[in-house]
Amino acid sequence: MLACGMEARGVMAELTGRHGGYSKGKGRLHAHVQQGENFFGGHGIVGAQVSLGTGLALQIAIVAMNLVSLAYFGDGASNQGQVYESFNMASCGSFR
Repeated sequence: MLACGMEARGVMAELTGRHGGYSKGKGRLHAHVQQGENFFGGHGIVGAQVSLGTGLALQIAIVAMNLVSLAYFGDGASNQGQVYESFNMASCGSFR
């Protein structure tokens, strides 16, 4: 979040559940923080952030913005169907 330009004060307020946070304290955990400045958050469902990242990448390609979409996941998400479908979509040339 900090690497995306979000202020540390807002990030800490969010992580501690205070109203001054980026999701008004409703996200609390980093996986549930929704939107900030160039940050679209994670997802509480294992592996779902990969699909969100793929959708953001497709939008970036369609609008021809000079941005990068980054999705991170762990070994628990690597066997989820939506992760494989996101990889398939990204590899089919849909983003060119």
